[in-house]
Amino acid sequence: MHMKKKDNWRIILTWLTVMLIAAAFLCLTGCDEDEEEKGPQGAAASSEELLPVFPDIVFSGEAEQGDEITEDMIPPGGLVPVEDDGTLDPDARYVVSKSARAIRRIVKQDVYGRQLNDEFYYYRGTLSSAEQQLYDQIYANCIEVDPSFNIQSRVSHTRAMHVLSSVLFDNPDLFWVEPAISYSYGNDGYIIAVTLKFYDCSRNLDAFKRVFYDCADSVLEHAMKLENDVLKVKYIHDVLTYINVYDGSSAMNQSAYSAIAGGKTVCAGYAAAFTYYMQRLGIPSIILEGYAGENHAWNIVKLYGEYYEMDVTWDDPLNNPSNKYYYNYFNITTNEINKERYRNRVSATNVPIANGTRYSYPTFFGYKPGSDFSSLKYGKPSVTLPHVYPGLGTTPAATTPAQTAATPSTQATTPQAATGTQQPQITIVNNTGYAILGMYISPSTDNSWGSDKLGATEWLRNGQSYTVKLPFTINSVNEYDIMLEDSDEDTYTRMNVRVTDNARIVFTFDDYDG
Repeated sequence: MHMKKKDNWRIILTWLTVMLIAAAFLCLTGCDEDEEEKGPQGAAASSEELLPVFPDIVFSGEAEQGDEITEDMIPPGGLVPVEDDGTLDPDARYVVSKSARAIRRIVKQDVYGRQLNDEFYYYRGTLSSAEQQLYDQIYANCIEVDPSFNIQSRVSHTRAMHVLSSVLFDNPDLFWVEPAISYSYGNDGYIIAVTLKFYDCSRNLDAFKRVFYDCADSVLEHAMKLENDVLKVKYIHDVLTYINVYDGSSAMNQSAYSAIAGGKTVCAGYAAAFTYYMQRLGIPSIILEGYAGENHAWNIVKLYGEYYEMDVTWDDPLNNPSNKYYYNYFNITTNEINKERYRNRVSATNVPIANGTRYSYPTFFGYKPGSDFSSLKYGKPSVTLPHVYPGLGTTPAATTPAQTAATPSTQATTPQAATGTQQPQITIVNNTGYAILGMYISPSTDNSWGSDKLGATEWLRNGQSYTVKLPFTINSVNEYDIMLEDSDEDTYTRMNVRVTDNARIVFTFDDYDG
């Protein structure tokens, strides 16, 4: 087996967490030294905002249920729209080069080792194929903290902000990415290049990640021990309202970091942190955006097949004491929450309506005004709930996946399209030693890789083969370029491969581009 470098952010939780956080403190103060030159409100305030709070959550035994939340207790809106700074390049030439960065597929797991499926990347699923390519490029550049790149798909500049919002909403772990995008576009309205913007913490990202994951994992350590997902949702809800105060001037307040490790945040931070925790616990959750007097963000969560609206921000009213918990906006229906706000067009069009009632707070926890309440009462042994993901993470069948003909990009010359029995086919054999998640095949004369032949759900284990029908006749095109992408997001490429009908092409580790 050939070895490759792998990143591992999973930190073993022990009492040494305190020592790690102390080390992170030193890194953080060092990270912000450059900001001290920016003015009197620079480094010191920013550094203090980013320090971890309550890495180990301990609830008071004297907690009590809050009353109804009145209008004067509701925090103001805190969702900042994506900043748009596009510029027209009148001499732009749109060229997609095969030497450009390979498009990466998102591969994440929850704390139980289950791979997250497409349901956890909800907004990506609402995009066109070209927009999904831009989405994947943005995600790859965020991971590598590489702000600028030429794009590999035709996306209009009017859609660029929406694609970035989709990336940030689906991936709240990208806490160092600001909701801002710059780009250049040609006279035809299509984007040529993109530049992202990162928070200052990106200059010392390893230190910030260490603090973020230490704080998050200390919460997850407790949550994953609870017996069902409803109790896990309640625990995360309680933790976020317990450790945070609403502060519109807090650092990085549009990110999950502010709510998980900062202790001061706004609605965007609450919503991002909630979805982050849900993803880690394997519970589908979507960030919603809309209007509630001002721009606002909250969540929808899926529990055992039912959708529920969740607004953690409004359950943490202004000046709320740490020993008082509110559940006015915990697992309620869309009809209930719409009395005080409405979704924007994207959330209203694409996100499911919440009609669930079985796991609302009054129904599930049996709370009635005047009854005893303690934040420590998480156990409910008499309740039996179904499994969330039967069969998730099982090995896919070894049968050959269904075939789909690729759509060729525009060429300088027009090859003869193949139909029916005329379509030649080739078989790709994966002997790389790794699972293959992406497969791109296009004529050598085409400067675009085209679409992923494996699609959104298929993948190819080591030793498996995959048969693909080609879009052109052999006498028209007989040389193709082939690129595979594995589970580590590394690529294996063969250029100018001469194919014949029923050709069998074996990829090994020797084809690795690294």
